[in-house]
Amino acid sequence: MKNIYLCRGRIPFGFVLFKSMDMLGFEITINEEEPFVAAADNFTDVILNIGYPRNDGSIYVGASGYGRRYVWRGMDARIGDKVKVRVVSTGRVSLPQEVKPSDCHRLMEDYKALEAELLRRGWME
Repeated sequence: MKNIYLCRGRIPFGFVLFKSMDMLGFEITINEEEPFVAAADNFTDVILNIGYPRNDGSIYVGASGYGRRYVWRGMDARIGDKVKVRVVSTGRVSLPQEVKPSDCHRLMEDYKALEAELLRRGWME
């Protein structure tokens, strides 16, 4: 497992630090893959869902913090998938598969546009 060390504070994810503080996170094993650790200064999510009536589902492990969105896994769920999640206190975090900038201004613009559309249709007061 490739790990990086990070410290709680205003240090961008991805810097290798020689001194780290532990934080709460998740150690996750999907099927029989090598376990990985997901943690961030802000929120870390493990989302398992199955939809009805289509029976489609997904497995998602991600986090957000300091203007970035981190994704360790985002995949379709299949019959027989096994997901093991353990809460850990760690300073060692696995490298995410994706790191995306989080544009708060764009999100607010999208929210306001959606709100205006819902008001126009009379679906919101």
